[in-house]
Amino acid sequence: MNEPNYQAGDRVRIAPKWDGDDTVYVIVEWNIDRGVITPLYWPHGVLRPQELATAEMIEPAHFPRPKIRKSRSNGPRQRKEKGNQEDA
Repeated sequence: MNEPNYQAGDRVRIAPKWDGDDTVYVIVEWNIDRGVITPLYWPHGVLRPQELATAEMIEPAHFPRPKIRKSRSNGPRQRKEKGNQEDA
């Protein structure tokens, strides 16, 4: 099987066949086909757990792209005239 070429700093998830959930991990150290990963978000303190993982255990973490919001207006906005305006 053709595994992706991982490197330190890549964001990954543990594959579902290895009972992985949606937790995103960061690769701390990578050496050919195995390396050390740590959770991207860890709200439980300063010390972050690290796990040894092989290339077959992980998959790239793809994040959904944000949808571009379409304008609801029917046309361009009216511009105010610049220049001297009398105070009312």
